[in-house]
Amino acid sequence: MVVVTLLSAVLVILVSVGSAGFQALKSDISNLKSDMVASETRQREDMKDLRADFKEYVGEIRADNADIKTDIAVLKADNADIKADIAVLKADNADIKTDIASLKGDVAVLKGDNADVKTDIAVLKGDVAGLKGDVADIKGEIRALNGKMDRLLEGFLAARS
Repeated sequence: MVVVTLLSAVLVILVSVGSAGFQALKSDISNLKSDMVASETRQREDMKDLRADFKEYVGEIRADNADIKTDIAVLKADNADIKADIAVLKADNADIKTDIASLKGDVAVLKGDNADVKTDIAVLKGDVAGLKGDVADIKGEIRALNGKMDRLLEGFLAARS
């Protein structure tokens, strides 16, 4: 139907323009056909180029996707290792807390022992001071006895002579 209408329109134009106009129209139609063929050829080439670019782009995306999947696998493995390390550190932390509590008990006992030792030292210092006094008294008694013995010896020797 469109072809018939188109032909009718061409006939009307042919009748109205005459034979010189017909040749010009024929030339215009030929030029239009050539332009249309050239345009279709360019469009096909452009489509080929677009398809090639699209395939290249899809290839790059697939490669990136593969890289990302690899990265995800590595990160998952790292995450598992980190979780294992955390579990070990938590266990170590619990052990350390137990050790700290035990050491605090030991410190409390040692502080008590230290206080006892300080008390014993104070008592011993008192005993030493008392013994020094006793030694001084005994030295005085020895001197006195030595003096008495010297006098007795002198008296004895004087009496014998």
